[in-house]
Amino acid sequence: MGAKNRHLTIEEVRATFAALGLERSRLSPRNQAMFAFGCFTGFRAEEILSVRLGAVLTPAGSLRPSVMVGAEDMKGGKLARSVTLTNRIEPILRPWLDRMREYGLGLPDHYLFCQLNGKRLTYGALYNIVTRAYKKADVRKTALGTVATHAMRKTYAMDAFNEGMSVDPARAIFFTRDALGHKDIASTERH
Repeated sequence: MGAKNRHLTIEEVRATFAALGLERSRLSPRNQAMFAFGCFTGFRAEEILSVRLGAVLTPAGSLRPSVMVGAEDMKGGKLARSVTLTNRIEPILRPWLDRMREYGLGLPDHYLFCQLNGKRLTYGALYNIVTRAYKKADVRKTALGTVATHAMRKTYAMDAFNEGMSVDPARAIFFTRDALGHKDIASTERH
């Protein structure tokens, strides 16, 4: 088993996002949007990469209120999961969506996070993008664990837990379990 991933602090999220924007690449908007999408939805890396444009945009081009990843793309392949898209994600997604249209990638069946030729990104590409950004942002391994793609999901989990604590501390872990789509509370406790 690999090293345990940890969540990112708000300062680390901001620094990583900024590092992704400093790349001076046509793909910087994609990389920033992909990182934010992971932190704001809690989807696993492969689930993020499976999302199609039609799952997040209406035919009129506005952002849907939620995004669903089908069971076939979820870990275990048993249950689909829907996540509310917060208003924080649209201004981050919009530059990438505009870039996609510039490259003729605006069809509902195109992957949301794709190469400029429309092909789906690989897990290895996502891993390289975020770990390179962590390094540029000086986000490092700590006693709590290392950082890689799963740190985005753990960051979402920590945010969900904190939100649950503000609503009902006695039920915060259950709120987090539901937000992550876990069946077993033990899985949630490991996050």
